[in-house]
Order: sequence, then structure tokens, then C-alpha cells
Amino acid sequence: METLENLLVFSKPVGIFQMNCYVVGDRVTREGVVVDAGAESGVILDMVERSGLQIRYLFCTHAHIDHVMAVLDLKRELGVPFGLHREERFWLDALPEQAAMFGLPFSGEVPEVDIELREGDTFSFGRFEMRVFEVPGHSPGHVMFLVEDKLFSGDCVFYRSIGRTDLPRCSYDLLMESITKKILTLPEETTIFPGHGPATTVGDEKKYNPFFGTEV
Repeated sequence: METLENLLVFSKPVGIFQMNCYVVGDRVTREGVVVDAGAESGVILDMVERSGLQIRYLFCTHAHIDHVMAVLDLKRELGVPFGLHREERFWLDALPEQAAMFGLPFSGEVPEVDIELREGDTFSFGRFEMRVFEVPGHSPGHVMFLVEDKLFSGDCVFYRSIGRTDLPRCSYDLLMESITKKILTLPEETTIFPGHGPATTVGDEKKYNPFFGTEV
């Protein structure tokens, strides 16, 4: 867990892809959001319970299988709305095929989307607001979430790397445009909490990321 003044960030890598699931909340009001419920619903629910937060929303950055496999269970257990970008419907509907591709068990039931996330949307939890940014490239409807100076980037950018673009409906050029226009323009002290691997900052990635860094 990280305590960022009054913002709480709990994280846990889940599933065979070790995708970072985040539970983000207001330390004072105890309201929170789950970002990217990728797998191991029991582990995520335990993280929620230990956080002491009342979850208001369940959001996913995109619908690749490693980011959404626990959504159905969490929706049922927490009774909260699920938010996803409309362009991710392709990947969400393809969950059976994604599961078969990686040899993963799948119930056959695809979670219903309750909130269609769009650029500029804001969602309140406690005294904080979570803002949605559209960052297509790794997937067509990929979004990221900004809370104050904390960015939950999904698979857009990682510590010293970027998201893969060799899957259907991916685009390297579009990903780089998203990163350049939406991430590198943020204040350098902005903390990036990625979908995989350790946290980093906008400033460090601007300097040292081999895909676009100035000091590589």
C-alpha cells in the first residue's frame, strides 16, 4: 500500500500475466475505486476488505483478458457499476476466444458494461475525482485514469517500456501519439501506476524510456 497524502493506493499483481490491480481510495471518507480487475477475484476482494474502502466503481483500462477476468465476480460481490470504453466491446465479446488462446478457464459469461467511459469523464470518490483519458494504440478503446498527480496507465506505458502493438486492432503509431499527447504533457512529477511492473514517473520516462527518452 502507498499512502499519498490522503489518497490510498493498494496494488496487487494478479493472474498468470501478473497484471497490477489497483484499489484507490480516500483515506478520510473511505470511498474507493477498483481499477483493472484482471484475475483472482478472491485476492482482489481480500485487498478491498483490507483497505476498509467502500467501492463505488469498477473500471478497466481496456478489455484484454488479463485486465477483465475478475470483473464478473467483483460486480456480483460488490454490487457496483462496471465502466469500460465502447471501443473495447470487441475484446470483451471475444473473452471466450481470448481464454482459449491462453488455455484459461472461462465461465462463458461476459460482464455487462454499465458505464461507457469517454474522454473527459470525471467520477468522484470521496474528496477526489478520477478523470478519464482516451489513449488508443495498445487497444482501440484503451483509457487511463488520472487522480490528482497519480496516473493509472494500464498497458499504455510501463517502466522503461510501452504496451505491445502486435495484437488485432493495435497500432504502434496511434500508441506513440497517445503517449506523446496525453502522458508526456503531464507534469514530470506525475506518478505512473502501470498495468504491469513497477511504478515510475512521467519525468523519468521522458528521460530514460528507450522508445522516446531524451537521455537513452
